[in-house]
Amino acid sequence: GLEYQDILEWCSGVFPDVRVTRTRNLAMMVWGMVHTRHSTMASAARSAMNGRSYNTNRARLKRFFSWKTVTLRQICDRLIPLVISRFPQTRPVSIIVDTTSIFWNLNCLTAAIPWRGRALPIAAVLYWNRSSALSQNQIEERFMSWVLSQVPDGYQICIVADRGFGRTNLLEFLLARRVWFVLRVKSKVKITDHHG
Repeated sequence: GLEYQDILEWCSGVFPDVRVTRTRNLAMMVWGMVHTRHSTMASAARSAMNGRSYNTNRARLKRFFSWKTVTLRQICDRLIPLVISRFPQTRPVSIIVDTTSIFWNLNCLTAAIPWRGRALPIAAVLYWNRSSALSQNQIEERFMSWVLSQVPDGYQICIVADRGFGRTNLLEFLLARRVWFVLRVKSKVKITDHHG
């Protein structure tokens, strides 16, 4: 099974320029998520394998999350090529794109790679409905452009998405970038090729 030391070594390899204490705190949070299947500071602090008290671990995680010099995008910029490079180049790598409504008008757009019956998240952005100067379509296309820009050379990508993404301009966007796709569409949608 996956041990804490494995996660610590992985975090150190992905973020070699980050201070040791921050890398350990990141590993503690990842270990907590993997071990307890919850993504809260409390569950990570309780499951930490470092011999420290719950309160000490929770305080360390709180300091870690107040660290402003690393953004989610910077983490994903390193995570995307790291995960994709673990797959063979002999077949397309599927990336599942999905939008989840968190609450009210806050949404999370995610990209994940299917692996052993699970979806491994590799990128995410949060956005508010109707509060951005960008349309929903523009947000989705910018997100996919960013994810695709981090894919290592030599890999063919296949975007997999639900019918909320089944629109003509997204198909054209993906075709222009030579990206394969599997998109669900509503049953009444009529699809034609350039021959009609």
